[in-house]
Amino acid sequence: MDKRIYIKLISRKQAIGTDFLRFSKFLASNRADVFHIFEPFLPTFPTLYFFIKSLRSPIVYDSGDIHFAVSRLSGDFWSPYYLSLKFSESLAFRLSDRVIVRGRGMKEVLEYLYQIDPEKTMWIPDGVDLSRFFPIPSYEARKALGLENKFTIGYASNYRPIVLGRTKLGRGWELLYVAKRLVNIGYKDFVIIMMGKGKMLNLLKKITVDLGISDFVKFTDFIPDNLYPLYINACDIGFYESVEDISYHAMIGTKMLEFMACGKPMVAGNIGETRYSLPHAGILVEPLRIGRQEDTNRYLNDLTNAIITLMEDETLRKKLGSNARKVIEKYYNWNTIAKKLHSLYVTL
Repeated sequence: MDKRIYIKLISRKQAIGTDFLRFSKFLASNRADVFHIFEPFLPTFPTLYFFIKSLRSPIVYDSGDIHFAVSRLSGDFWSPYYLSLKFSESLAFRLSDRVIVRGRGMKEVLEYLYQIDPEKTMWIPDGVDLSRFFPIPSYEARKALGLENKFTIGYASNYRPIVLGRTKLGRGWELLYVAKRLVNIGYKDFVIIMMGKGKMLNLLKKITVDLGISDFVKFTDFIPDNLYPLYINACDIGFYESVEDISYHAMIGTKMLEFMACGKPMVAGNIGETRYSLPHAGILVEPLRIGRQEDTNRYLNDLTNAIITLMEDETLRKKLGSNARKVIEKYYNWNTIAKKLHSLYVTL
């Protein structure tokens, strides 16, 4: 039996746009053994679903983010747009033969929102290219990049907006306030590297100046792909933000996985997929509860204490970093993920 898998990528325009009629004829004459659909969150996707079902082909739905679930936090979930999202996603779950979730915590969300059968879901996370992301000594990476040989905390993001009460900030804002706290209690031999660029980066740079911590924060802006693993390896620990938001249940951040692949212990929130992957590979803190001003101080204190623990205990850093690499090798490398997908396809 031929166990090779042939993949045909379908654009969104083909699936729901002006090309759909022509494309449907192609599907009918070249019927696939399995249809793997990613995030059918547009209201017109039901047409595609019913058409595929008429071909008697099994459907694998890759949920990614659960858009209606995320929208519930916005307060707009009774609008026609979000109701159409709910209908589209609900239909996807009912008609799909299997549902892939990126985070194990997402199963709880699906059961709550859609009463989906847990036996129907399969956890297949995002992965990391282990040939690109692997540990090298931090001091060697810092020397190669011309960075000071200080204790280095790393964070990578696209710096999208995040709204806290009436204040709009950029992702990673909390590290700036942690840096201020560290300086205030006497820690001076450290630097935070904020990697990447994005919409709110200029605001974060302004906050850095306003807090008087410019000597302790380095913004890299755009990093070429070939240098990105080197920047991660220049760090002693990594940080991944965490908010008590249903979207954080959906999956684990790829940036966090890349830090772990390089053997970096993490400070991150005890929520979603992170709580499964990080117990022995970093320090978990309770996530920030948006809308509760008093919780901001608690969150920043927890982050500061976790970072100080790792700053002062090299043995713990090495142990957690080694565990982080092992977690990636076991669960999040692309070879393992490809085998899971192959096993899923051939059994449908």
